[in-house]
Amino acid sequence: MKYALLISGIVELLGGIVVYFNPEIAFRTESSPITIFKMYGLLAGVVGLINILAYKHYSEARIITIIYISMMFFHAAVGFIVFADRQNFFLQQSIAAVLHLGIFSILFFCYLKDLKPDSDEG
Repeated sequence: MKYALLISGIVELLGGIVVYFNPEIAFRTESSPITIFKMYGLLAGVVGLINILAYKHYSEARIITIIYISMMFFHAAVGFIVFADRQNFFLQQSIAAVLHLGIFSILFFCYLKDLKPDSDEG
């Protein structure tokens, strides 16, 4: 699970930097103010930093597991939202959908691999 957080963090941080400085690469910016796209880039960068910090301070603590599951569902949600876009708002729609759903798959399978059985303390 630890290295899956690192992969997710690097991808989100790089994506956030690219979208913040050049949102025209990922979005059709003609119809909306550029500030919205810059804010999304900032959000992606912060999500990436949270992933990297969770990787750096990784332990079996519950908060790390909660962050991990949150990131897993974040990637699933973004992947499905991008995939379902019928207005062609995203310029790189298929790349973004595959990337986020791929990261979700990595996170999901690493989570299942590291899942520990419940203890029966009565």
